[in-house]
Amino acid sequence: MRNKSNHRLQNYQIFNVYCVRWPRLIIEHDADKAIKVWANQHQGEQRICLWFEQENYLVILADRGEYVLPWTAYLVEQPHRQRKLQREYEEYCRNKGQKG
Repeated sequence: MRNKSNHRLQNYQIFNVYCVRWPRLIIEHDADKAIKVWANQHQGEQRICLWFEQENYLVILADRGEYVLPWTAYLVEQPHRQRKLQREYEEYCRNKGQKG
């Protein structure tokens, strides 16, 4: 029984750090060089991606024009997804450089 309680506590602690605290910290420190920030389109909506690559944590915001909504945030655990995010970020930086 004690193992289940410990496991639940660990899960809660992980949830509390990653899911509750990190998105706000990442959003508030978006100018930090450790956080990669870029915009993209997803299903016709403008999104802002903030990737804290060091911890493999991604925050996605929905840009609604007059305001921005927190959309989702999660750990990026799969290497193929990490590579995809890196490519998307690099492409955004290349296109941004070409536009001015």
